[in-house]
Amino acid sequence: MKIIKGEFKVATSEGFVYREGSYATSYPFYIHRETTEHLWTLSHLATGYNIKKGLTLADARALAKNLKPFPLFLVPTIATFTKQLEVQKAQNPTKHAEMLKMINNK
Repeated sequence: MKIIKGEFKVATSEGFVYREGSYATSYPFYIHRETTEHLWTLSHLATGYNIKKGLTLADARALAKNLKPFPLFLVPTIATFTKQLEVQKAQNPTKHAEMLKMINNK
């Protein structure tokens, strides 16, 4: 995955905004940081919402790789993501706990 300097989109409470910095795509995620930041953020590509902030590049890449097998991240909108997160938690609590452990341990 190649790091690109330029503009990327993130979700905020005001909606989507564009930021300047560095980013790399690792579908269905992207890893990015603004020009003023030193650590990286892992975000969901389709929705722009951040999954985890304050990561080294190596940790962000590893987390993206480890989360790829979860079909939950293939949804196109935040509404469907939220719904699928609830479904996963109810129908497969072990997988849900495994995913959260990956996110919270990095």
